[in-house]
Amino acid sequence: MIRLYDSGGAQDIELLDRRLRPEVWDRIRDGAVRLLRARGEVEAADLFASIPFEIWAGTNGFRDDFLVLYAALPLDDYIRVAGLQNDARARALFRLVARALGEVDQGVRFIAVSYDETAEPQAVAAPTLASSSDVLERALADVERSLRDGQPAHSVDRIHTALHVYLKEVAKSAGLAVGADPSTTELFRMLRQQHPALQPAGARAADLTRVIQSMASVVDALNPIRNRASLAHPADELLEAPEAMLVVNAVRTLLHFLGSKLG
Repeated sequence: MIRLYDSGGAQDIELLDRRLRPEVWDRIRDGAVRLLRARGEVEAADLFASIPFEIWAGTNGFRDDFLVLYAALPLDDYIRVAGLQNDARARALFRLVARALGEVDQGVRFIAVSYDETAEPQAVAAPTLASSSDVLERALADVERSLRDGQPAHSVDRIHTALHVYLKEVAKSAGLAVGADPSTTELFRMLRQQHPALQPAGARAADLTRVIQSMASVVDALNPIRNRASLAHPADELLEAPEAMLVVNAVRTLLHFLGSKLG
């Protein structure tokens, strides 16, 4: 847990429970923000409003009772906010926030944040694919490494590479004419239309065909995402973590299906 403000005394914190109902806290928080803005302390108001704080009851080893302004944050937000711990200007702003809360009868001893792992999007398991391609294996390993390091945006280019290599390998193995430099979209269309294992059959074949066709739209959207919001090329902005995980999970889901159908 990172402490961004404390009023002195023992530094240990044991969080007990949320002190206020959401509707009550919303009213108090808004009142403190208005108070800060009315005083011209706009930067403190904006900082306070940008973090999803709540009021918690707390205690310590001396069994003191106190209040904590606390937020459990997903990784990217936690890194950003925790970086303010040693920023003198930011700590001064948090002191203003604590003072405003005291004036609306919610005086806090600490302002603190922690990393909430449960807030992170969960990854679909890595697929196991029958392949002799070193490029495919390296791409899948890179994806796993980036996710383990908490950097899903770094996985976008590599999961796209894995899909492209696998589709091309499967198409060639089936004897399909893939051309010199087929795109991922072209390869997936070719397999859907020509590979025997992907032809409609069995229960609800028509509905399942619609599902697979919808996945084709996902594959088509991957190309501009990979080219303009990943590490494949210089990009002004990478995908945010939830969107990057959506891309990774969508491709992994598709690879699980294709691996089970095509081997």
